[in-house]
Amino acid sequence: MVWHRRLGFMYLSARETRLLSKAFGLLAEGLSAADVREQLGYCLMELL
Repeated sequence: MVWHRRLGFMYLSARETRLLSKAFGLLAEGLSAADVREQLGYCLMELL
């Protein structure tokens, strides 16, 4: 993930874009709050 500080742009790789898409998709699913937090945690860990 590369930040361009002066303009505030964030460039994502294809992998990072897929993971963030998956993370935001979880919010649209009918999961419990605990399940959403767990799945988002897994997605965010993959970004590191």
